[in-house]
Amino acid sequence: MERLEERGHTVEQNDDGVDTLPDLKVILSNESSFEYPMDEEGDPIYFDYALVTSVDFRGPRGD
Repeated sequence: MERLEERGHTVEQNDDGVDTLPDLKVILSNESSFEYPMDEEGDPIYFDYALVTSVDFRGPRGD
């Protein structure tokens, strides 16, 4: 995620294990019960899935 931010992309993270990249229209999730390796901050290194879309998934209001 840091590399994407360094490249100028907006990264929105929440406490539910879902990260979004609105300008790329990508949602990443790591919500499974599988025990992934963690980084130094305690975040999983891998994601369960990546949703890629051609539409604005945040809805008409941007939420």
